[in-house]
Amino acid sequence: MFHVKHDLEFGIICMTYCKKTADKILNLRADHGSAFFMILIAVAVFAALTYALTRGGESTKNLSEEKTRLLATELIDLGGRMNESIAQLTLHGVADTDLSFEYNGQMANAACGTGSCKIFDPDGGAMDWENPPPQANNGEDWVYTGDLAVPDIGTDAADLLMILPDIPLNLCRRINILGSIGDATTSPPALPAIILTPFTGAYDLTPASLADALLSAKKSGCFQAKLSGAAVPAVPANTEIYNFFYVLKSR
Repeated sequence: MFHVKHDLEFGIICMTYCKKTADKILNLRADHGSAFFMILIAVAVFAALTYALTRGGESTKNLSEEKTRLLATELIDLGGRMNESIAQLTLHGVADTDLSFEYNGQMANAACGTGSCKIFDPDGGAMDWENPPPQANNGEDWVYTGDLAVPDIGTDAADLLMILPDIPLNLCRRINILGSIGDATTSPPALPAIILTPFTGAYDLTPASLADALLSAKKSGCFQAKLSGAAVPAVPANTEIYNFFYVLKSR
């Protein structure tokens, strides 16, 4: 497959050759057969030029689509690694209410007094804190919360979720496509406004529900909603945004 740079270089070469060929035709003093042959060459070179420039445009378009797909995959993969880390801690006897997402002094869980129950500690989950990938959103950080329930993935009780707020619409749709939630033309599920608090060991006893048929029993996906609360101070509360979610532990 041509890269954009190669296509443009090829196009410049073709344009130069076309000009030289045209000059030869104009100055040609040979017989009509030779002139006709040269015209055929010029037509072929012009066709090659058109093809090269067209491929260059397609490469630019595909790069954007590929970047979106890679971002969507990266977010889902990170959710999967977090889920596996928590599952390992559970196997070692750490209760979910003792889990701590403490990082830089934030989100500390008072019930977690050692590194063994901390996600971002080598003695616990051994996960590295990962900032959201560039271009995934406008700089808002990850949200870890026990205020939401995903229908049909467990009971009606709140689940433990990680959320990345304020992602672009095309990324939201790509995430949902990967999760078999509609297709490229499907609008992300629109939900009522949601208030989120950071998870520090307690779950909301009356959680908001991601109550949409498209999200039922989905471990990850994307929805549209206004977000507010202590967990998402950087997101305007009056703005409907697209939000990626991943269920770290269902209940």
